[in-house]
Amino acid sequence: MKPPALDSIDLKILDALQRDASVKLKKLAGNCHISEATCSRRVAALKKHGFIQKQVAVLSRARLGLNLTVFVLVSMEHEQSAVLKRFEDKLKKAPMVVGISFISGQYDYLLQLAARDMEAYSAFAEEYLTDEPCVKKFTSLFEMKSLLSHQVLPLQA
Repeated sequence: MKPPALDSIDLKILDALQRDASVKLKKLAGNCHISEATCSRRVAALKKHGFIQKQVAVLSRARLGLNLTVFVLVSMEHEQSAVLKRFEDKLKKAPMVVGISFISGQYDYLLQLAARDMEAYSAFAEEYLTDEPCVKKFTSLFEMKSLLSHQVLPLQA
């Protein structure tokens, strides 16, 4: 089933929620110039149709001691779907992994990791990359400074 087209009010609701999912319904409705009941129905419909996947709290990596962000480019030995699926499933269970992208080009995957320190990353690399027979090679890129990090999508009416 094709999701319904979004109008300007839906986009306003989505934009407000992606910036602060804890906004109270009354304030959200007021900012969108609609009643609370209408706003509630629209939010429910946006969830039902998959425009809102989940609502989460954004945590501070630094306050939690996750001071090392690592991007890892991974090249696979074979690109058989069963091998890739097994590798992907293993990565999805690794707590340090905060992003996995299957990419085009010289490498097959781009991983984003949140690690406490180099020792933690080294242990991850050994368990998930070095000792993994399906991994041909990998390159680690260490973030020096984060210039922009958010999940806000560009919405236009």
